[in-house]
Amino acid sequence: MKKIYRIATILILVTLGATLGSRGQTVIDYDGNVYQTVTIGDQVWMKENLKSLHYADGTAIDEVKAYNNSSSNAEIYGRLYTWDAVMKGSNQEKTQGVCPNGWHVPSNGEWNKLALHLGGFTSAGGKLKESGTEHWNSPNTGATNSSGFTALPAGEQDTEKFQLLNEYAVLWSSTVESSLWAKYFYLAYNDAELHSNVYDKSFYYSVRCIKDEATGIREQPFHGLLIYPNPFDQLIMFQQNKNSENQLTTASIFNQHGQFISEFKLESGLTTKDLHHLTPGIYYVKIKQNDKVNYQKILKR
Repeated sequence: MKKIYRIATILILVTLGATLGSRGQTVIDYDGNVYQTVTIGDQVWMKENLKSLHYADGTAIDEVKAYNNSSSNAEIYGRLYTWDAVMKGSNQEKTQGVCPNGWHVPSNGEWNKLALHLGGFTSAGGKLKESGTEHWNSPNTGATNSSGFTALPAGEQDTEKFQLLNEYAVLWSSTVESSLWAKYFYLAYNDAELHSNVYDKSFYYSVRCIKDEATGIREQPFHGLLIYPNPFDQLIMFQQNKNSENQLTTASIFNQHGQFISEFKLESGLTTKDLHHLTPGIYYVKIKQNDKVNYQKILKR
């Protein structure tokens, strides 16, 4: 029986490692759209414009459109949103808004940090734009996409019409300017700059989400403890080696921002917890063993 248990444990760990490894390069929204991601400096960005029709909690987004109301355009260029729709009614910088769990709408400061990492606003646009003229109008000045950001010219809709497809990529930030205006960034087909401006919140622009910053929690392995399944849907199990000299005593759950969720005792052997009430996203388990504390990341689907 011990041999079978060890083999089963190894299979679980291998399977979970493969799952987590594959998911680390993509992010999935509520509608099932899968987005590639790219790391630029210490930031992780989506390398595709958002296509979501629902917020992460399943609520339908009201002010969202496809360019020229064309689903084929939405598939290529993503969808266009008003600022209020993007922010889900919030005025707080770095809010999740329309983004999937674990991601948020980039602030003015995060856009600035991106530009500085790429050598400044004058040349950053070229490094962010998809190269060539498959989607961008000629001459697509300075476009190298050396950052991997792969910006596409999705255009916009003003109060009257759709415009600027294949000419401009216009992307919201989460930084508010006034009751009517908010900060946005844009790239043009005829220069290599990353531009910024403020304008009407009722216009429809694109969205690129950025991954939430790390909480500063350092993960360490638990000797003699297996946590599975991970990712989990409802139940998560803590299998403690009964032969462990130092039995683990308590487990605490925190969200990715370090906010306490709950605490419970770990039994010798198997402890099963029902965590169906948690919203999908990243959490951390804090395990206390005598005077030692360790952490492990878990993912709620």
